[in-house]
Amino acid sequence: ANIVQIATWQNNIGSVLNDLKRYDEAIERYKISLAFNTKLGDPINIAMCHANIGNVYNVMGQPEKALPYLETALQLSKDSKANWLIMNIYIYFIEGYRLSGDLESAVIFQDSLMHLKDRMYDLQTNANIAEMQTKFDTEKKEKENELLKKEGDLKDLDLNRQQLMIYSVVVILLLLFIISIFI
Repeated sequence: ANIVQIATWQNNIGSVLNDLKRYDEAIERYKISLAFNTKLGDPINIAMCHANIGNVYNVMGQPEKALPYLETALQLSKDSKANWLIMNIYIYFIEGYRLSGDLESAVIFQDSLMHLKDRMYDLQTNANIAEMQTKFDTEKKEKENELLKKEGDLKDLDLNRQQLMIYSVVVILLLLFIISIFI
């Protein structure tokens, strides 16, 4: 197995241990994953490890240990523009500040979370609109191309009809000329 897989496995084992409420063991696994991800220089996975550790400390009722991990996770996530991770970290901050009794800070992070969700919704809506506009424009061009092709086919038919008429007139004139010679 390579170092990326080991880091991922350690993180996944930490998540399972967290679900089993074996928090100290979960933190150990997350810290092992953090060490491997630090060696790899992977800022998003480093942030995820910090966030996971912070979350476990919150669940254990130790927000004072959680907050430094969450601060590191938030900074790395912002630097990497990982909005999905930032949203989770905001939720962990809200819980940590709620547990520590700092409701003012919890509300600030709740507002930040709402603003981020709104921004992400707007971005997704704009992306959906752009995609729909592209589909509409593509379909419109395809229909225009079909119409132009049909118009071209009609012109070809008309041209063929005209050529047939000309050939018919020429043949008739030739026949009349040949008949007039023999009469």
